[in-house]
Amino acid sequence: MNPTGARSLRARITATTAAVTLLGAVALTGVVWFVLDRVVAADARSALADRTATVSAGLTVDGSDVTLDTSAARDATVWLFAPDGARVEGPSGGDLDAEAAAVARDPGADPTEWHDWLLQAEDVTGSDDVLVVALPIGGYESTKHLAALLTALVGVVVVAAVTGLTAWSTRRALAPVTGMAREAAAWSAADLDRRFGLGPPRDEITELGSVLDGLLDRAAQAIRSEQRLTAELAHEIRTPLTVIRAEAELAAMDATARGASTERLDQIVASVDTLTGVVTTLLAVSRGERVVDAQVPVDDVVRAAVALAAPPEHAEVAVDAAPGVVVAVPLEVASQALSPVVANAFRYARSRVRVAARVTGDHVEVTVEDDGPGVDPDAADEIFEPGRRGPGSPGAGLGLPLARRVARLAGGDVRLDRPRPARFVVALPSGRTIPPGYTSGV
Repeated sequence: MNPTGARSLRARITATTAAVTLLGAVALTGVVWFVLDRVVAADARSALADRTATVSAGLTVDGSDVTLDTSAARDATVWLFAPDGARVEGPSGGDLDAEAAAVARDPGADPTEWHDWLLQAEDVTGSDDVLVVALPIGGYESTKHLAALLTALVGVVVVAAVTGLTAWSTRRALAPVTGMAREAAAWSAADLDRRFGLGPPRDEITELGSVLDGLLDRAAQAIRSEQRLTAELAHEIRTPLTVIRAEAELAAMDATARGASTERLDQIVASVDTLTGVVTTLLAVSRGERVVDAQVPVDDVVRAAVALAAPPEHAEVAVDAAPGVVVAVPLEVASQALSPVVANAFRYARSRVRVAARVTGDHVEVTVEDDGPGVDPDAADEIFEPGRRGPGSPGAGLGLPLARRVARLAGGDVRLDRPRPARFVVALPSGRTIPPGYTSGV
């Protein structure tokens, strides 16, 4: 689970470990290369000094004649040069011979490295001649490069092993967190008794689970307290509503007997029935009830919601009928989810409000559009928070939050589809298709 596409904590830990280990391996390889370079150079110089000493010990000086014993040189190449630079003994004709002649001009200097050779010149004791000894160092260089390569390969293996071990250990350590995230994502607002249940705290992860379970206990207690209060208030309102309806009906019967008009009394009865439906919806919301076997034509829902919202005289209301489209939500609940959105459009519309329904996947989406000033895009999320109102709004800021809550209770949702001009979408679970022949009253 990786919402928003962000890199997971496990990936960041693994990447950081890999980067640090790689830097360490690179640094180690550099140190090894530096040390090997110094060690190999020292060994080569020491070997050249030994060869030079051996060759010098084998020289025979007889006056101006110097005899060179080349067998003492072993794997080295040896030259004798006269004081004027002329070659007395040794190979000639190659680039190495020319380099030896150049080195012979400065006897006693530090050894000279030339390609895969190390050359040393020194004066011959008892003679003016100069001895030059050249030692091949290709083997030393090969050893240095091989050692550096092996060090780099070992570094790569170590980086891969450490990265793999880190990935495995972090996956194993964070597995409970991943499971907790998936469980929490699958919970609904009505799952007040769900807990992570990782058992007694054994480490930081299980301690976190225990703390979150405690937090969920307190949140569930607060929600249940709110539900009880809402249920109690709704229940208390039902009794006076029943009395009002009964008295209005009795008054209407008496007025009918006297031949008087009952229009206002009938309006009171209708308003009480509407308010009773609101109370019923509030009770369902407070109890977290969901009715999934209801089958109501969406046109009836739209008609009831428009009637509850009281269409304004200054704006035209256009309703696009959707024959045969059914929602799996009771009429009272569906209309209470839709009516606050419609009332909001009526409140801000300048001249026109359009309500239309369509089936999208497993839901029926009812769009409500108006030609008013719209919603500030920066406040698009705030309008669904209880008590939040726009500048100059005459409402209490409770309609849209209640609509979303009722819709989500029914398995749907309410969202702002477009801020300007405003277009809201109320999604409700889709029901079975009505057989041909159904005629809506919308």
